[in-house]
Amino acid sequence: MVLTYGAWNKIKNVTQGTGVNFAWAQILRIATMHRMLDMYGALPYSQISSDKLSTPYDTMEEAYHAMFTDLTDAINVMTENPNNRTMAKYDKVYDGDFEKWVKFANSLKLRMAIRIRFADREYARQMAEEAINHSIGVITSNEDNATSLGTKNQLYTVLVQWPDQCVSADITSYMKGYNDPRMSKYFKKKTSDNDYVGMRAGLSYGNDITGPTFSRINVGEMDRTLWMSAAETAFNKAEAAMLGWDVKGETVKDLYESAIRLSFAQWGVSDGIDQYLNDESST
Repeated sequence: MVLTYGAWNKIKNVTQGTGVNFAWAQILRIATMHRMLDMYGALPYSQISSDKLSTPYDTMEEAYHAMFTDLTDAINVMTENPNNRTMAKYDKVYDGDFEKWVKFANSLKLRMAIRIRFADREYARQMAEEAINHSIGVITSNEDNATSLGTKNQLYTVLVQWPDQCVSADITSYMKGYNDPRMSKYFKKKTSDNDYVGMRAGLSYGNDITGPTFSRINVGEMDRTLWMSAAETAFNKAEAAMLGWDVKGETVKDLYESAIRLSFAQWGVSDGIDQYLNDESST
């Protein structure tokens, strides 16, 4: 959070809080802060500035409302400048394509709306429908997935190099039970018996968590880091449709199955999709 706000404050001062580059900074700020809020609860957001040594905390409701306002303003500014490519050399996600940034921002807005729907359903509906029905809209294709390229994939650092971060038994149990053909894309097999073995949460294994005892996530040191996918967005649209919100006439079933197909394509799995979708017996 400190790193985010240091950069954000500099951009705010240089741009005087206006223009397409400030809008871009706002989107990146919100992409960071909504995760922090969901993990930790109330945090400073609306009153942060470079000239304050301490900042009052916002409640989660106050912060979410402020984030939605800032995100909507940023979307509006970028929508007016979709072909602005002046920042392409600095953009490690979309190579300066601001139209794709609008899709990401709308998808982020939809995700946030789904997150708060139990707290404020009507406001969540309004935000979700604005995102889905926007003129540019949300991410619908894997070609528009938000992935970043840095000096190193930090998931590799945490989930491969750190000895205590193994695959969870929860997800291996689900994926084995449903014969999910994406397992080989997600995980590496436990080498001792050529199987996918997850670690049960909350149990103490002493020093046995290192080496081949449990499966590891299948990620390379220089793989791109996923921020937002078409599959996640389609699942969020499916939930919106389930709630009776305006999703341009698409059905829950079609959106849900589209999300699964997008996920299979994202992971490069072409076989077994129909069998997976039509499986009514596996548990």
